[in-house]
Amino acid sequence: MTQRQKTDSGGRVEREVWLGAPFAADPSGDANAVWRRNYITLGESNSIHAPDPHSPATISVNFPGRAAPLESGWIPGAVFNETEQTLDSALLAVQSHWFNRRVVTTAGYRIDEVTQYRTNSSADRSGIWTGSNGVLVLDPSTKTRFDFSGRTKTVGIVGHPTKWLSVFINGAENLGLPAAGQRLGPEGDVPPPPRAKGLDGGITLEAFGGRLVTRLSYYETTADNQVNAMGVNNAFTPRYNTVIGILDDPNGDRNTDDRIYTSTQMAKYSELRPQAIAVGDTLDSESSGYEARITANLTAGLRFIVNYSYTDQQKVNAYPRTKLLWDQVYAFVADLQQANPNVDVDALAGSSGTTLGALLATNVTDLADRSFDFSQALGNRKHKANIFGNYTLQRTRLKGLTVGGGARYQSAMNAGADNQNVMHEGSDLVVVDAMVRYPFRIALFERNIRGSLQLNVRNVLDDTDPLILRYAGDGVTASRVNFQAPREMIFSCTARF
Repeated sequence: MTQRQKTDSGGRVEREVWLGAPFAADPSGDANAVWRRNYITLGESNSIHAPDPHSPATISVNFPGRAAPLESGWIPGAVFNETEQTLDSALLAVQSHWFNRRVVTTAGYRIDEVTQYRTNSSADRSGIWTGSNGVLVLDPSTKTRFDFSGRTKTVGIVGHPTKWLSVFINGAENLGLPAAGQRLGPEGDVPPPPRAKGLDGGITLEAFGGRLVTRLSYYETTADNQVNAMGVNNAFTPRYNTVIGILDDPNGDRNTDDRIYTSTQMAKYSELRPQAIAVGDTLDSESSGYEARITANLTAGLRFIVNYSYTDQQKVNAYPRTKLLWDQVYAFVADLQQANPNVDVDALAGSSGTTLGALLATNVTDLADRSFDFSQALGNRKHKANIFGNYTLQRTRLKGLTVGGGARYQSAMNAGADNQNVMHEGSDLVVVDAMVRYPFRIALFERNIRGSLQLNVRNVLDDTDPLILRYAGDGVTASRVNFQAPREMIFSCTARF
């Protein structure tokens, strides 16, 4: 089987600003932003809404000390790109039977070929943007072609030594396609292709003529080069650009004549650039676990299903590019201090309002905390179980009526570490559900109609206690909670003509 798919993608976040960057060098910064307020009038429902932000007319105001009026307009608020991607895929699958069908083997192979064209944005400092950092526009000269190949290989074996015993094992290996919309590293490169491996195996036991079926299995998976924002887009990249901005303009007068470094000094460090454009980074994960499932048809009308699973998950190698970048920033600043002994580099603030030393100290703590958080697989609930049973009446006037109920359990999740790196657990979860179903058959317009009426009730006990998902640094205060949905009843009617 083959498939071809073509996709165009692109997007940018825009912000309404005063054109020409009259108040700060960064055209999209808060100092140049236009802030519109909508006031609510009590008793007037038509005032309780927010209009389309693009629909209001532009603003023109006379500002004291300026010869020309200030004009508002929309510009990109962050670095962006546009991509065009073509995907070609081919798939081959084979299944074979051996030894009088006692052994079944399957194998599959998939190829994905991608061609991607990416056009990045760059700063335009011409016209009204002269003297500013520039407004971001698509730069045709940056259009670059990327070619990627992905491969997926799978194999599985099922053996039936006896009528009541089955043994199975499956393996898979995948080299995926990179996330086209992400930018990593100093050049905003396309992320590396994700790699994954998986292995699972187990046994299935049948007893009492198939009325009791037990399935036991074990699995393990690894996934490398998983791409995520991880705070790079809204913390580490903006902070880096603020640091470089201070070094570019130490006295904050929107003039770089007092830049404290040279291009030669920066070029010593492979990851440093005048502006960072990365929006994410990668990490690797490993997980393994056990699963058990029992299906019991005890009588003609009574059925139970029991499931249990245990998952151990770990995340490793988080922030490989971000850590390298900031290690070089710290070394770069130290070099500048040594080269400028009469300047207190840490005390420089430019126009940011925050000293360089404070920014670097914040980054050390922030990166360490986030790295630790990612390594702990926050949110993972190791133990999960559920049981559900139903009984269908067989011989009464209500023949076919089914009544069922069960419970779902999830153990407490990893809720983070305190200031002493002691891990804490959040809340476990138990939910009780129930259902009633009644089938019917009627004649309508000389046609037999079969259908059913069903009532499903989730959270029968209406347990709405808050669930602690994350603790603050003191290990006592809950910083993130979730509220269990209240009792929910859904009635449905299904008819088949």
